[in-house]
Formats: sequence, C-alpha cells, structure tokens
Amino acid sequence: MKSWQPSEAHLLLLSKFLIGQALKNMAAAYWDEPLGEPAGAAVQRFIALGWLVPATLAAKLGSRFRASDLKPLLNERGLRVSGRKDELIERLIAADETGMTALVAEMNVYECSPEARARAEQYKLEQAEKRATTEDRALNQLRAHDFAGASQTVAAFEAAQVFSRGIGIDWSTHNVSRDVGQLKIILGTKPKILDSLADAEWEPLRVAVGMMALWGTGSAKAWLPVSFVRVAKFDADTAARMLLFASNHKLKLAEYRQLSDSGVRIKGYQVSVTTDSCQTCKKMVGKHYGLNDLPELPHAECTHAYGCRCMAMPVLD
Repeated sequence: MKSWQPSEAHLLLLSKFLIGQALKNMAAAYWDEPLGEPAGAAVQRFIALGWLVPATLAAKLGSRFRASDLKPLLNERGLRVSGRKDELIERLIAADETGMTALVAEMNVYECSPEARARAEQYKLEQAEKRATTEDRALNQLRAHDFAGASQTVAAFEAAQVFSRGIGIDWSTHNVSRDVGQLKIILGTKPKILDSLADAEWEPLRVAVGMMALWGTGSAKAWLPVSFVRVAKFDADTAARMLLFASNHKLKLAEYRQLSDSGVRIKGYQVSVTTDSCQTCKKMVGKHYGLNDLPELPHAECTHAYGCRCMAMPVLD
C-alpha cells in the first residue's frame, strides 16, 4: 500500500476533505468511474494511509452547520453573532465545549492529516495554474481571431478534467465548428442595445464574450482589460450578456432557417418575454413574425435595468 500512487481523481476526492466531511456524504456513485474503484473504498484507503483522520470538534461543527445556523446557538449563550464562520465556531467552543461536543457526537467526520493537507493543497494549486495557463492561451488565440485554436484549447482542458463541464459532452471528440460559428458571430456583431459603446471598446468586449461562450460562464470581468469603459446604462457583465444573447439569437435564426429548409413546417415566430420584461418588449407578445422580419434581439429599445432577455421561438404548423 505504501507504493500506491493516487490518481488525479483520488487527489480531487482527497481535496474535498480539506474541510471536515461526513463519510456518508462522500460515497456518491459518480466518483466510482473516475476513481476506478468505489468511492467508499478510496476513502478507506485514505484512512488506512493516515491521510484522513477524525475531524476536530471545530471541523465537525463546520461540516454540520452553516453560519446562519450558528447564530441562534450564539444568541442562546449571549455571545456575539458577527464574524466569519470559523470565528463563530471558535466562540461557541470556548463558551460551551461540552454542549458543542454533544451536538456532533454521532457524526462520523474526517479531515486531511497535515501530510495529506499539503498534498491536497498542492494539487489544487497545480490545477488552478493549469486553468490560468489555458485561459491565457485561449484568450490570446481569440485576440488573434484563431477561433478553432481557442475552441480546441478549451476542449483539451475539459477533456483532461476528472469531471468535465456539461452533461453528456465528450470533450475528447469535441466538434469545434459550432464554437467557430458562434465566435465569428460574436466578433462581428454590434447589437443596437449597446450602440453607446465606444468604438475602441468593441474588440475587448467581443473577445471577453468569446471567452464566456467557450468556458460557459456568466461573467466577462476576468477577461476585460482594467481600462474597459462600459456602456452608460449597463455594467460590464450585463453588456457582455447582451452581446452573448445577440450572438445566440443569430445562431438560433440560422438553425431555424435550416429546419425550414429541411421541410419542417414552421408557421412563424413569436417573441418570448420574461415576467419582468419592460413595456417595450411586452408589446411584442402575441405577434407573429416571419423569419426575416423578427425584431433584433436583444431589443434595441429595451429599458430593463439588466438588459433585454427576450427570445424568438418558432410556432410549428
């Protein structure tokens, strides 16, 4: 057993014990395939190696209670309720160690030993560095308009993950053509809802939105230069989402056109709005449009504080 070397999946599982974890919560079947063994067996191996040890009282309390759950306990004992979660726990233990011990007496909680903690933290650091390096490479590829390269870079990263992003996606055989199509749209789209954006700001915004699309995130801030000047009525992330929605709308229109060309009978199109859509957008409800006379979406005259989120939907015959 001493010669056994953990896989990345084992190191990822080990890292979950950097904070105290109840053993019953760490036996989910989805771990079994990447581990190559039942998760419970892997955990028992960690215990046998001395990598996992019974959790401290503080770790048990941290595993069982949220910060909001701890505050009534503090109130009952006349203790301050402000501070970080770990500070609340320390305060409770100092005031009533016996009572706190009784609250978690039946919990079978383990955490990393000092040796395992160093190993798990090193693994997390290496993974974060790999992610940062991959993001930098994809960002530079987008700036150079190497759309296929950026897509392949992200796909290769995801394929190497213990748990890759998305459900049912095989990143090892990822088809980059849809990514390339969307990135071309993003890098060439200028929705009217963002028409107050300065000319010099379009390229950095488009590149950041391209990263949003590739990584499946809802924020562009990490990839926008610090000098970026946002649109007057939107923050940077809202502006980015409007550009992403505009590209998605154009992709959908292309897909609808293909459906129509393939013989699917589509009577027309309607615009779907949200419950809090602005009055301008709500005026589109119930109207039928042809594919070529749909209004631009996001709607250029939308007045919602977070921007237009309306979508075009086909009406089948």
